[in-house]
Amino acid sequence: MLTKNQTKRILSLSKKKQRSQEQMFVSEGVKVTQESLDAQYEPIEIFSTDSFYAQYSNAFVHISTQELSKISSLKTPNKVLAIFRIPKPKPIDDSALILALDDLNNPGNLGTIIRLCDWFGIRDLVCSPATVDCYNSKVIQAAMGSHTRVNINYTALAPLIKSADNAMGTYMEGTSVYASNLPNSGILVFGNDAWPIALKDIPYLQVGPYHTNTVAGLTLAMDLLRRRKNSNKQIFMITDGKPSCLKNPDGSYYKNSMGLDDHIVDKCYNMARQARKLHIPITTFMIAQDSYLKEFVRNFTEANKGKAFFTGLKGLGEMIFEDYEQNRKKRLR
Repeated sequence: MLTKNQTKRILSLSKKKQRSQEQMFVSEGVKVTQESLDAQYEPIEIFSTDSFYAQYSNAFVHISTQELSKISSLKTPNKVLAIFRIPKPKPIDDSALILALDDLNNPGNLGTIIRLCDWFGIRDLVCSPATVDCYNSKVIQAAMGSHTRVNINYTALAPLIKSADNAMGTYMEGTSVYASNLPNSGILVFGNDAWPIALKDIPYLQVGPYHTNTVAGLTLAMDLLRRRKNSNKQIFMITDGKPSCLKNPDGSYYKNSMGLDDHIVDKCYNMARQARKLHIPITTFMIAQDSYLKEFVRNFTEANKGKAFFTGLKGLGEMIFEDYEQNRKKRLR
C-alpha cells in the first residue's frame, strides 16, 4: 500500500533540486526499470502491481493499478515505478571518442542522444552544466535503459576541449561527415540549435516538452535549399503549432512557452513570407488539436501560400488537408 509520504517523495523527485539533494531518480516501466536493476543500480523503493519484484524484498512495495496511476508521469503506466540511487559517474576515458553537449535543454533529445551513444558504442557523454539533467524522468524514458551503459558527466566544456587531442564541432560550413574520417579519439561537440537530420534518423526523433525554435529550423532549411541548384525546393514541417523560442543576436535565447508570443509568432510569419519570395513552399503537418494553435498554422500557411495537413498523433490515418495555393480544403483517410 502506498503512503502519503511515499507519494510526496516520488512527486518531489520530478524536481532537479530534490534529485540532487537526495541523489535519487525515478524509473518507470518494465524495460527501463529492469535495465537499471541489471546494471546493479541500488533500488530504494520499487512500487509495482506485479509480484515479480517481490524478490527485491527490501525495496518492494505492492500497489494497486489506481495507486500506480497517481504516482506515474506516464499516460499509460506500465506495471512498475522505482526509485534508484544515482550512481557516481566514472572518470572520462579520453582514449576514445567523446560526445559533448553544449547547453542542450530538451529532455527528449538528450534521452535520444544517450540511446544513440549506446547504439554506436560511444561510452562517454559529457554535458555542460546548463544541459538538462540526465536523470529527469523524461530523459530516462527516452533513453530506454541506455543511461546504464553510457557514462555521463557534467562539467565545463572549455577545459575539456582545450586538452583534447582532436576537438570537432558541427557547423553548417564544415566538411560533410560522410566525407570525413573521424579519429578514434577526441571530442565531438553538439550545440543547442537546429541542425540537419539524416533520413535514417527520422524514426528515432523525440518530441520534447520544452521550447521550440521554429525560426531556427526554417532558417536552416532555407539555407540548405539555397545551396541546391535544382528548382524543386520545398520544406516539410511537423509541428504542434507552438513556437516558443528565438535566438537573439547576442547568442542568448528568448523563450516564452505561455500561449503564443506575438514577437515569436511574427518572426515565424516573416519566415513564411520570406520562403514564399524564394519560391519555397512549406507543407505543414499539424499534430495538435488546440484551436488557437490551429489558427497559428493557418495564418502561417496563408503567409507562405503553402499547404497544411491537420491531424493528431492518435489519428494519423485521417487528415484534413488545406491548400492555400489553390484555396481548397479536403478530408483525407
